[in-house]
Amino acid sequence: MSNLTLYALHLVVGGICAYLLFSISLFLTYLFGVFQEYRLSNGRFAFPGFMFPPLAFGGILLLYFSAAWAAFCVYATARYTDNPEVTRDWVYFVLGTVWCLFVFVVWATLAEKKMDSSWQRVSHILNIMFTITIQLVGVLTLISCVVFALFPNLIQFPYSWLTNLLDKIVLQ
Repeated sequence: MSNLTLYALHLVVGGICAYLLFSISLFLTYLFGVFQEYRLSNGRFAFPGFMFPPLAFGGILLLYFSAAWAAFCVYATARYTDNPEVTRDWVYFVLGTVWCLFVFVVWATLAEKKMDSSWQRVSHILNIMFTITIQLVGVLTLISCVVFALFPNLIQFPYSWLTNLLDKIVLQ
């Protein structure tokens, strides 16, 4: 199997994992929002600001995993381009960046469709918060991909667990 084919296969498997993590994070955020809406609609006294910390937790989890996805793409690209048989490393970087953004765009499109169809019960404010969160995650994914590509040493600080996992299991 060629180096580029193996690289593309790793990106596909990583993309499936990233898609699942994005979906789980957004689902947790949605559950927190629905729970708070339920508490407020049943007449229980709850300070409306109380719903924001759990939603913020779900949003931060989503932001963390989106940057981890960008770190995975850049780290895998850097590892594959270190191979001496690679002559055109720019192909790997273009493929990794495009795939990183493609997986996020597909996930965001499906999440938006889900929000339009099944999230009608959620209040207008929460719907706006979900939309803003998804847009912020998209911008962060793009910025993370560029920053990690320019400064690969920054991956080690928040995602050393990911690089260790990739070194031991995937990228041998």
